[in-house]
Amino acid sequence: MMIDADEYLAFNFYDESENNSSLEYNVSNTRSEINQSPPDTMADVVSHWDIDPKLPCVTFARYLFVSKETFDDNIIEMPHQLLLHPGFNASLFHTLRYRQRAPLNGQQAGKSIIDASRYDGTPITNPHRIPKLCFGSNVFPNNKVMPFRVHHYVGSWEAFRSPGFDPRGRWTFDNRNNVKNIVEDSTMSAWLDRFTALVGGADRAIEMTQTLRLHAELEMKRKIKEQQEQQQYDWEKLSTLTKEWL
Repeated sequence: MMIDADEYLAFNFYDESENNSSLEYNVSNTRSEINQSPPDTMADVVSHWDIDPKLPCVTFARYLFVSKETFDDNIIEMPHQLLLHPGFNASLFHTLRYRQRAPLNGQQAGKSIIDASRYDGTPITNPHRIPKLCFGSNVFPNNKVMPFRVHHYVGSWEAFRSPGFDPRGRWTFDNRNNVKNIVEDSTMSAWLDRFTALVGGADRAIEMTQTLRLHAELEMKRKIKEQQEQQQYDWEKLSTLTKEWL
Protein backbone atom coordinates (compact mmCIF):
# COMPACT_ATOMS: atom_id res chain seq x y z
CA MET A 1 0.00 0.00 0.00
CA MET A 2 1.56 3.29 -1.15
CA ILE A 3 0.52 5.42 1.84
CA ASP A 4 2.39 7.38 4.50
CA ALA A 5 2.47 6.94 8.27
CA ASP A 6 -0.20 9.62 8.72
CA GLU A 7 -2.60 7.87 6.33
CA TYR A 8 -4.94 4.93 6.93
CA LEU A 9 -6.99 2.69 4.67
CA ALA A 10 -10.68 2.88 5.64
CA PHE A 11 -14.05 1.55 4.55
CA ASN A 12 -15.73 3.88 2.08
CA PHE A 13 -19.06 4.16 3.89
CA TYR A 14 -21.69 6.44 2.37
CA ASP A 15 -22.09 10.04 3.53
CA GLU A 16 -25.50 11.52 4.25
CA SER A 17 -24.66 14.24 1.73
CA GLU A 18 -24.33 11.77 -1.15
CA ASN A 19 -27.18 11.58 -3.62
CA ASN A 20 -27.94 7.87 -3.39
CA SER A 21 -30.88 8.19 -5.78
CA SER A 22 -28.61 8.76 -8.78
CA LEU A 23 -28.12 5.97 -11.32
CA GLU A 24 -24.46 5.64 -10.40
CA TYR A 25 -25.33 4.81 -6.78
CA ASN A 26 -28.15 2.42 -7.69
CA VAL A 27 -25.79 0.08 -9.53
CA SER A 28 -24.90 -2.83 -7.25
CA ASN A 29 -21.19 -2.90 -6.42
CA THR A 30 -18.88 -3.93 -3.61
CA ARG A 31 -19.24 -0.56 -1.87
CA SER A 32 -23.01 -0.85 -1.65
CA GLU A 33 -22.71 -4.28 -0.01
CA ILE A 34 -20.36 -3.33 2.84
CA ASN A 35 -21.95 -4.33 6.13
CA GLN A 36 -21.49 -1.93 9.04
CA SER A 37 -23.38 -3.86 11.75
CA PRO A 38 -21.67 -6.14 12.50
CA PRO A 39 -18.83 -4.59 10.51
CA ASP A 40 -17.05 -6.51 7.78
CA THR A 41 -13.31 -6.89 7.79
CA MET A 42 -11.32 -5.68 4.79
CA ALA A 43 -10.49 -9.30 4.01
CA ASP A 44 -14.24 -10.00 3.74
CA VAL A 45 -14.63 -7.18 1.23
CA VAL A 46 -11.57 -8.06 -0.84
CA SER A 47 -12.80 -11.66 -1.18
CA HIS A 48 -15.76 -10.52 -3.30
CA TRP A 49 -14.44 -7.27 -4.74
CA ASP A 50 -15.90 -6.60 -8.18
CA ILE A 51 -12.79 -5.02 -9.69
CA ASP A 52 -11.13 -6.27 -12.85
CA PRO A 53 -8.85 -9.13 -11.69
CA LYS A 54 -6.39 -8.38 -14.50
CA LEU A 55 -5.44 -5.05 -12.94
CA PRO A 56 -2.35 -5.24 -10.67
CA CYS A 57 -2.95 -1.85 -9.06
CA VAL A 58 -5.83 0.33 -7.86
CA THR A 59 -5.88 3.98 -6.78
CA PHE A 60 -8.13 5.06 -3.90
CA ALA A 61 -9.46 8.53 -3.19
CA ARG A 62 -7.80 10.30 -0.25
CA TYR A 63 -9.45 12.66 2.24
CA LEU A 64 -7.88 15.10 4.67
CA PHE A 65 -8.79 15.05 8.38
CA VAL A 66 -8.16 18.43 10.01
CA SER A 67 -6.65 19.10 13.43
CA LYS A 68 -9.99 19.87 15.05
CA GLU A 69 -10.48 17.76 18.16
CA THR A 70 -13.70 15.77 18.44
CA PHE A 71 -14.15 14.70 22.03
CA ASP A 72 -17.76 14.23 23.07
CA ASP A 73 -19.92 12.15 25.38
CA ASN A 74 -20.83 9.62 22.70
CA ILE A 75 -18.94 6.62 24.06
CA ILE A 76 -20.48 4.42 21.36
CA GLU A 77 -17.76 5.71 19.07
CA MET A 78 -14.99 4.89 21.57
CA PRO A 79 -13.12 1.58 22.02
CA HIS A 80 -15.10 -0.19 24.73
CA GLN A 81 -12.30 -2.58 25.73
CA LEU A 82 -10.02 0.34 26.63
CA LEU A 83 -12.42 2.87 28.13
CA LEU A 84 -12.09 1.51 31.67
CA HIS A 85 -8.32 1.00 31.52
CA PRO A 86 -6.63 3.55 33.81
CA GLY A 87 -3.80 4.13 31.35
CA PHE A 88 -5.94 4.74 28.26
CA ASN A 89 -5.65 8.22 26.71
CA ALA A 90 -7.83 8.75 23.62
CA SER A 91 -5.99 11.97 22.73
CA LEU A 92 -2.95 9.91 21.74
CA PHE A 93 -4.86 8.31 18.86
CA HIS A 94 -5.39 10.50 15.81
CA THR A 95 -8.26 8.28 14.63
CA LEU A 96 -10.14 9.03 17.87
CA ARG A 97 -9.00 12.60 18.49
CA TYR A 98 -9.60 13.96 14.97
CA ARG A 99 -12.88 13.02 13.29
CA GLN A 100 -13.51 16.02 11.04
CA ARG A 101 -12.65 15.61 7.36
CA ALA A 102 -13.15 17.14 3.94
CA PRO A 103 -16.40 16.20 2.15
CA LEU A 104 -16.28 13.30 -0.30
CA ASN A 105 -16.35 15.73 -3.22
CA GLY A 106 -13.14 17.35 -1.91
CA GLN A 107 -10.61 14.58 -2.29
CA GLN A 108 -6.84 14.95 -2.45
CA ALA A 109 -4.68 13.18 -5.01
CA GLY A 110 -5.26 9.47 -4.43
CA LYS A 111 -2.96 6.76 -3.14
CA SER A 112 -2.49 3.28 -4.58
CA ILE A 113 -2.38 -0.36 -3.64
CA ILE A 114 -0.36 -2.83 -5.73
CA ASP A 115 -0.52 -6.60 -6.05
CA ALA A 116 3.15 -7.29 -5.29
CA SER A 117 2.94 -10.76 -6.84
CA ARG A 118 2.33 -9.13 -10.23
CA TYR A 119 4.60 -6.11 -9.88
CA ASP A 120 7.17 -6.14 -12.69
CA GLY A 121 9.71 -3.88 -10.99
CA THR A 122 8.80 -0.74 -12.94
CA PRO A 123 10.27 2.27 -11.06
CA ILE A 124 7.62 4.19 -9.12
CA THR A 125 8.31 7.90 -8.77
CA ASN A 126 4.86 9.16 -7.80
CA PRO A 127 2.57 7.29 -5.36
CA HIS A 128 -0.41 9.32 -6.63
CA ARG A 129 -0.12 8.14 -10.22
CA ILE A 130 1.54 4.85 -11.17
CA PRO A 131 1.72 4.70 -14.98
CA LYS A 132 0.55 1.51 -16.75
CA LEU A 133 -0.15 -0.25 -13.46
CA CYS A 134 -3.10 1.40 -11.73
CA PHE A 135 -6.74 1.37 -12.69
CA GLY A 136 -7.08 4.18 -15.23
CA SER A 137 -3.80 5.74 -14.02
CA ASN A 138 -6.04 8.49 -12.64
CA VAL A 139 -4.80 10.54 -9.71
CA PHE A 140 -8.45 11.35 -8.78
CA PRO A 141 -10.36 8.04 -9.00
CA ASN A 142 -14.15 7.67 -8.96
CA ASN A 143 -14.73 7.29 -5.23
CA LYS A 144 -18.46 6.58 -5.64
CA VAL A 145 -17.85 2.94 -6.59
CA MET A 146 -14.79 2.11 -4.46
CA PRO A 147 -15.11 0.00 -1.27
CA PHE A 148 -12.13 1.70 0.41
CA ARG A 149 -10.70 5.19 0.74
CA VAL A 150 -7.58 6.66 2.36
CA HIS A 151 -7.83 8.92 5.42
CA HIS A 152 -5.01 11.48 5.68
CA TYR A 153 -4.56 13.05 9.13
CA VAL A 154 -2.87 16.42 9.58
CA GLY A 155 -2.60 15.53 13.29
CA SER A 156 -1.19 17.73 16.02
CA TRP A 157 1.49 20.32 15.34
CA GLU A 158 3.92 18.30 17.49
CA ALA A 159 3.37 15.20 15.34
CA PHE A 160 3.39 17.16 12.06
CA ARG A 161 6.66 19.07 12.47
CA SER A 162 10.09 17.65 11.79
CA PRO A 163 13.12 18.16 14.05
CA GLY A 164 15.49 20.90 13.01
CA PHE A 165 14.66 22.94 9.92
CA ASP A 166 11.29 21.94 8.48
CA PRO A 167 10.77 23.51 5.02
CA ARG A 168 7.01 22.98 5.31
CA GLY A 169 6.77 25.13 8.43
CA ARG A 170 3.76 26.26 10.42
CA TRP A 171 2.23 27.82 7.29
CA THR A 172 1.82 24.40 5.65
CA PHE A 173 0.25 23.00 8.82
CA ASP A 174 -2.26 25.87 9.06
CA ASN A 175 -2.99 25.76 5.33
CA ARG A 176 -3.79 22.05 5.38
CA ASN A 177 -6.26 22.69 8.18
CA ASN A 178 -8.06 25.30 6.09
CA VAL A 179 -10.73 22.90 4.82
CA LYS A 180 -14.26 24.09 4.05
CA ASN A 181 -17.51 22.23 4.75
CA ILE A 182 -15.93 19.63 7.02
CA VAL A 183 -18.02 16.63 8.07
CA GLU A 184 -17.73 14.33 11.09
CA ASP A 185 -16.48 10.84 10.30
CA SER A 186 -16.08 8.08 12.90
CA THR A 187 -15.28 5.32 10.41
CA MET A 188 -11.91 4.61 12.03
CA SER A 189 -13.16 4.48 15.62
CA ALA A 190 -13.86 0.73 15.60
CA TRP A 191 -10.38 -0.56 14.75
CA LEU A 192 -8.96 -0.31 18.27
CA ASP A 193 -11.43 -2.77 19.79
CA ARG A 194 -10.54 -5.38 17.20
CA PHE A 195 -6.84 -4.67 17.61
CA THR A 196 -7.15 -5.09 21.39
CA ALA A 197 -8.78 -8.49 20.95
CA LEU A 198 -6.19 -9.50 18.35
CA VAL A 199 -3.14 -8.75 20.53
CA GLY A 200 -4.57 -10.26 23.71
CA GLY A 201 -6.04 -7.49 25.84
CA ALA A 202 -5.92 -3.83 26.87
CA ASP A 203 -2.47 -3.89 28.50
CA ARG A 204 -0.83 -5.26 25.39
CA ALA A 205 -2.77 -2.93 23.09
CA ILE A 206 -1.70 0.13 25.08
CA GLU A 207 1.90 -1.06 25.15
CA MET A 208 1.93 -1.41 21.35
CA THR A 209 0.27 1.95 20.68
CA GLN A 210 0.28 4.64 23.37
CA THR A 211 3.52 3.60 25.02
CA LEU A 212 5.42 3.50 21.72
CA ARG A 213 4.03 6.88 20.68
CA LEU A 214 4.98 8.53 23.97
CA HIS A 215 8.48 7.11 23.65
CA ALA A 216 8.71 8.46 20.08
CA GLU A 217 7.52 11.90 21.18
CA LEU A 218 10.10 12.04 23.97
CA GLU A 219 12.78 11.04 21.48
CA MET A 220 11.62 13.76 19.10
CA LYS A 221 11.74 16.38 21.88
CA ARG A 222 15.25 15.22 22.79
CA LYS A 223 16.44 15.59 19.19
CA ILE A 224 14.87 19.03 18.85
CA LYS A 225 16.51 20.14 22.11
CA GLU A 226 19.91 18.82 20.98
CA GLN A 227 19.65 20.67 17.69
CA GLN A 228 18.59 23.88 19.39
CA GLU A 229 21.52 23.63 21.81
CA GLN A 230 23.89 22.94 18.93
CA GLN A 231 22.56 25.90 16.99
CA GLN A 232 22.95 28.12 20.06
CA TYR A 233 26.53 26.88 20.56
CA ASP A 234 27.40 27.49 16.90
CA TRP A 235 25.90 30.97 17.03
CA GLU A 236 27.82 31.91 20.17
CA LYS A 237 31.05 30.53 18.71
CA LEU A 238 30.51 32.49 15.50
CA SER A 239 29.79 35.67 17.48
CA THR A 240 33.01 35.21 19.48
CA LEU A 241 35.10 34.71 16.33
CA THR A 242 33.47 37.72 14.69
CA LYS A 243 34.39 39.93 17.67
CA GLU A 244 38.00 38.71 17.52
CA TRP A 245 38.26 39.50 13.82
CA LEU A 246 36.87 42.97 14.40
